[in-house]
Amino acid sequence: MPIPELDKETTALLVIDPYNDFISEGGKVWDRLKAVAEANQCVPHMVQVLDAARRAGSRHHLVLQPASTTVL
Repeated sequence: MPIPELDKETTALLVIDPYNDFISEGGKVWDRLKAVAEANQCVPHMVQVLDAARRAGSRHHLVLQPASTTVL
């Protein structure tokens, strides 16, 4: 499979709050996703993707939300 060419000026990797919601003990859906996230090595793979973006000189943003006890 060929690797697509991406324009670094118009392309970014955006990761929106995976920690509070998905990949941490106490995360909003951790109880439901824990087995799948661990079996698929979610965190190590996310680190690999972020490292690849850094090496490629791509823009990357982690958007974090503060932990909240408010249920909407």
